[in-house]
Amino acid sequence: AMTALSLADVVGVTAASISQYENGRQSPSPDVLKRISEALNVPVHRFSLPVYRRDSGVLHFRCMSSATKRARQRALRRYEWLRELCEYLERFVKFKQANFPEFDVPADPTKLSMDRVEEIATESRQFYRLGNGQVGNMVELLENNGAIVSAFNLEASTLDAFSEWGTDSPRPFVILSSENR
Repeated sequence: AMTALSLADVVGVTAASISQYENGRQSPSPDVLKRISEALNVPVHRFSLPVYRRDSGVLHFRCMSSATKRARQRALRRYEWLRELCEYLERFVKFKQANFPEFDVPADPTKLSMDRVEEIATESRQFYRLGNGQVGNMVELLENNGAIVSAFNLEASTLDAFSEWGTDSPRPFVILSSENR
């Protein structure tokens, strides 16, 4: 990941200019845009695509508390790219319909008691007819029931997975770290 200050140094503009470009208050010249593209290893046309805006749901991170804000931001950027890709593909490919049980749970997961978590686990096993044994392949179970599961390099040993089922999404997304598998 590159900071705005580092990018400014590499591209040969001020950090204030990078900020102006990021916030849409100023556009870079074609030459500067080409240098930004090369520095970030992103095709020039990527910068002319419409900005992807969506209502986000609650992201659930499964990580150690030491995961840095920068690591989470980097992971979220990659997640946004995945969401954009899936949105594009859904124009051409029919994805599986989500098939997940609904539970009455508080919006804040820290408000769940361990007893309620155990009840939800038992009800989920019954819903999928899993029995009480070990689940053979959790990723396969999620994907077969309409979740999008992806693994990519999160570049942080303290960040191993996160998930979201947003208000604007017909299915949950689960992101796994490829380096911690």
